[in-house]
Amino acid sequence: MKTVFVLALCVAAVLGTELRYGFPSFQRSPFTGRVVGGKEAPAHAAPYIVSLQFLGSHFCGGSLIGDKYVLTAAHCMAYPSLLVSAVAGLHNVKGTSGSQSRSVSKQIQHESYGGDVGPYDIGVIVLSKAFDLNENIKAISLPAAGAIHSGYGTLYGWGSISDTNSAVMPTNLMTVTKPIIEYSACEAHLGGPGASPLADTNICTGPLTGGVSACSGDSGGPFVQANASGNLEIIGVVSWGYIPCGSVDAPSVYTRVSAYVDWINKNI
Repeated sequence: MKTVFVLALCVAAVLGTELRYGFPSFQRSPFTGRVVGGKEAPAHAAPYIVSLQFLGSHFCGGSLIGDKYVLTAAHCMAYPSLLVSAVAGLHNVKGTSGSQSRSVSKQIQHESYGGDVGPYDIGVIVLSKAFDLNENIKAISLPAAGAIHSGYGTLYGWGSISDTNSAVMPTNLMTVTKPIIEYSACEAHLGGPGASPLADTNICTGPLTGGVSACSGDSGGPFVQANASGNLEIIGVVSWGYIPCGSVDAPSVYTRVSAYVDWINKNI
């Protein structure tokens, strides 16, 4: 049986120690990041992406939605703010060239988040100082409130690129374009209503043929799509999926940002 995971978090994940936590008939496996089945992104192709780092090590992604605000997953808020930094302008996640680093002033989890795999996996990080925006560091727009997305979107991240239980972490930013699966179809693939932690505030992506997936370390990172006017929007925040990443008939699951636009605006 596949193992359900929430991507990224805790010190043990950074150090490569696997932990598992019971959750109904599922198990969560915290890990640190990759895009399975993707390719290296062009340098600065996603100027809005942020590497969240614990004591200098990447553990989650995030997205700039203002010069002082980072949108990420609630489950990425596992460390005290004083030990976390947000780094923008990176391509090589272990590098520093052209990047800017900011300390974290405040981490705001959605008040209904239950602390495990499930709904409301969204949060806003307030930085101690605004980023100096430039060509390689930019904010991304939010979608219209309540929008339901279809077609294809693009995932960016430094998550694991392995399709086994052992994470293989890339150095450079990875990307992949993925098809959005209609909610009812995703729910059916996961066993029907109530059989998984899926909620109607999630977005699912395929392909269900396997080989392409978000993975550990991609948690909190951006899934983006151009709107009808051609403007890029963040429509999903990486939330959970299955290990091994890229398994057949195993969608990647994101928090649907359009379900939380009012909450986000209230907290920035």
